[in-house]
Amino acid sequence: MKSRSLARHQMLDLLKWLWDVMAGPVLDVLGFRETEKVTSEEWPRVCWIPTGSLCLLPIHAAGYHCETSSRTVLDRVIPSYSLSIKSLLYARRNKAQRIQGETSDKAVLVSMASTPGCTDLTFARKETLELESLIPASVPRVVLHKPHKKAVLAALHGCSVFHFAGHGLSHPSDPSMSTLLMTDWQTNPLTVKDLVTMKFHQNPPLLAYLSACSTGDNQDLKLLDEGIHLMGACQLAGFRHVIGSLWEVSDKHCVSAAKDVYRTMVTAGMSGESVSQGLHNAVMSLRGGPRGGAYMTRESRDARLVETDESPENDIGDPFIWAAYIHMGI
Repeated sequence: MKSRSLARHQMLDLLKWLWDVMAGPVLDVLGFRETEKVTSEEWPRVCWIPTGSLCLLPIHAAGYHCETSSRTVLDRVIPSYSLSIKSLLYARRNKAQRIQGETSDKAVLVSMASTPGCTDLTFARKETLELESLIPASVPRVVLHKPHKKAVLAALHGCSVFHFAGHGLSHPSDPSMSTLLMTDWQTNPLTVKDLVTMKFHQNPPLLAYLSACSTGDNQDLKLLDEGIHLMGACQLAGFRHVIGSLWEVSDKHCVSAAKDVYRTMVTAGMSGESVSQGLHNAVMSLRGGPRGGAYMTRESRDARLVETDESPENDIGDPFIWAAYIHMGI
């Protein structure tokens, strides 16, 4: 069952079930039972490698979020995902290829406030403008607004950070054709295939941040274990860290999430470890800690329009907002 098809209260029930049958027992066995951390660097990190139908479920968000307790993944560890044990080991072996904190390579910031055939995204341009002001002046940047595919692929060569704010489209039958929608997407789409062929392994970029809908989604149930989606494509291409989403994300809240991530990264000198830490901070903020938080609006970054209920049903942030974001990498 696709998570985005669940009502909010059903989603919360799903997160409780995931905690009871899997995440909670695993963290208990690993000894991660405490929730109070002195500094963000002291948070333990757990990398989930789901298979089969588990790839569809938000394991990273499992827990009892209506309670002021530590019975949640987020309140015990910083969660990440990997495509496989092999890819995780490969990433660890190649972790030392780049100097930690090195920021000499360029940042590529792409925004698609308007996309042919799709709804406009009011906050996409604002998102990249905010990031321009956050990224250190010493980091060269290429800023592209409503570009064509060719310009984006050309800019990616030699980049350290690739940030895309726009629409994403998960292909229902051929996940290799899932697409980041540029101006010419209807005639020349930028697909999973295109990203995989951009082999950055000799000089692995730090981060691909796909601020779009369903970039970690594979709708072909026969290929769930293959990691054939936009996030997986970026990791296979060589990006050390990838941030994306399991389902539709709110256009408005994408801005605050991205700001939290990059603010954490800049404070930590753009280190690799700060990426997952930054997303953890962002998700906790959207969730609102133990209570409160953000609620879904009708503007999402998916080429498929989805009606959502804007009235909050719980005293916590909407899990369809904060649980959508995931991190891949180490």
